Amino acid sequence: MGSGKTTVGKALADALGWRHRDSDAELEATNGRTARELADDIGIQPLHDLELAQLLDAVAASEPSVISAAASTIDEPDGRAALADPGVFVVWLHVDPTTAGRRARPGDHRPQPEALAVQAARRDPLFAAVADVALEAGQPVEANVATVLDRLTGSSAAG
Repeated sequence: MGSGKTTVGKALADALGWRHRDSDAELEATNGRTARELADDIGIQPLHDLELAQLLDAVAASEPSVISAAASTIDEPDGRAALADPGVFVVWLHVDPTTAGRRARPGDHRPQPEALAVQAARRDPLFAAVADVALEAGQPVEANVATVLDRLTGSSAAG
């Protein structure tokens, strides 16, 4: 949350001519509710299960795409396995908890079931383990896209 994954994902997809798949947008289109509303209605773990299913469907799709996945997917072994697949190129937009907290707005579409610092302490090593490239959030979008494109040029796997 707050890393800029949707903004960078859209720009990268445009640069590549690929489809952009955004977890939050697809979740709302499929279920008619935001992630926060779903968490309130069905609970946080069922929401995370839906987000994981979206990631797995997107990774399994035959068309190349840029996937802006929910961060919760890294918590699940199946999500980590999908992201660690050699045919998947993973970009991690790292954001520190303080910055993420500043970017969040009251009533934001994302639920916050635990402190952002707690999430970061658990998730950052997991993201680092699967990332092909790590970028710092807050850098200019164009710079982040250029870095990813440079790395993809040297990589035969993208997805």
